[in-house]
Amino acid sequence: MKTIVGILTVIFLAVGYVVQNWIMSMIPSDWSPTAWQTAGVFAAIAGIGALIPFMLYVVAVLWLIRRQER
Repeated sequence: MKTIVGILTVIFLAVGYVVQNWIMSMIPSDWSPTAWQTAGVFAAIAGIGALIPFMLYVVAVLWLIRRQER
């Protein structure tokens, strides 16, 4: 069961990474470096935001596993 949770965690981290790269790919290339940094911060926040529901899911699964072991 822990293997499944580990695999899911890797998948969800990949989803966050893809979301961040997708947002960064939509930025025009003629932006100033400061604008790129700002957009990078927002993209990172969006990537983390995409991960939050999945991490809650993993925590819920772990909690259920622990509960069944008792």
